[in-house]
Amino acid sequence: MIELASEYPHGTRLWQVDLDSYATLAPLDGLSSVEHQRARSMAFDRDARRYLASRHALRRALSVVTGALPQDIRIDADVVGKPCCPDLDVQFNISHSGRWGLIGIGTSGLAIGVDVEIVRSIPEVHALASSHFSPTERQLWSNVPEKLRDATFFALWVRKEACLKALGVGLAAEPSSINVSETLWTPKVDVPLGENRCEVSVYALEIAGEVTAAMASAEVSSVALARQYYQAS
Repeated sequence: MIELASEYPHGTRLWQVDLDSYATLAPLDGLSSVEHQRARSMAFDRDARRYLASRHALRRALSVVTGALPQDIRIDADVVGKPCCPDLDVQFNISHSGRWGLIGIGTSGLAIGVDVEIVRSIPEVHALASSHFSPTERQLWSNVPEKLRDATFFALWVRKEACLKALGVGLAAEPSSINVSETLWTPKVDVPLGENRCEVSVYALEIAGEVTAAMASAEVSSVALARQYYQAS
């Protein structure tokens, strides 16, 4: 479990976790019955171990930031299902891809979203780009050399996912409606919400391994506006 050393906006702290190594080194104690129940429901033991490792690492990171004991931290879900700590003044988010986990925690009041993906070739990449990317994202992706297509696809993908996770709108939002291609040059993303708009800041992360990752943050007012719009749609 390695804290990323770079300075991120508003004091956000980030940790990268090798979940397979973590699961062999940490006792994975102090987890809730709900967390153990979810692990038992998973079809593969490897996925269950990675899930438990991610929750244990999350509790450790939250303890570092807040001073609360890991086993005493209550992790719940808000009204739209986004994980939260109702007893602590903290915002957090977690993501994993294969053996790699990413945790983001902030105390500034801004909502946080993080996403990490192993860069790989996927057979349905053209279909995914067509259905999930905005026109400018598709153009940017299609214009890069073939050998950079996979890396560019996932660089855009994690920005988009981090943005959606910061707003906490999940599958209610059409991914293609949010254009993150500008975040290659500026962190600001303007999200259209019918007659209104909200703003999210999205940042690429320097991260080890064969992965790409991004973090996003949004004001509470932006989160409320986005959730109101997508719930009414």
